Amino acid sequence: MQSDYTATFGCLTILTLDDDHTMRTVVGDALRAAGCRNVLQTCDGHKALAMIESRQVDLVLCDCQMEAMDGLTFLQRLRLRLLPQGADMPVIMLTASNDEAEAYRAR
Repeated sequence: MQSDYTATFGCLTILTLDDDHTMRTVVGDALRAAGCRNVLQTCDGHKALAMIESRQVDLVLCDCQMEAMDGLTFLQRLRLRLLPQGADMPVIMLTASNDEAEAYRAR
């Protein structure tokens, strides 16, 4: 029997944005193992914005340090460009950095 949490989590669409293929795979596998059935993945911020414009996305997991468009630039463009849904979309920023200034900018 599924709990309410599991049923709700399973219905979410979560987008993983990371330029590292291994990290996208690990995060995607962990989300699926936790019961999320709708996991989208991309390595490119521009593609992520297009995906969000074209379908329902409930949560974004975004790497901070990427080559083409870093995570903070993606976040700024999401918030400014994709109104109204981009303004309120939950985004969890992921990073291996211990730079406090970067963590502050991501808030």
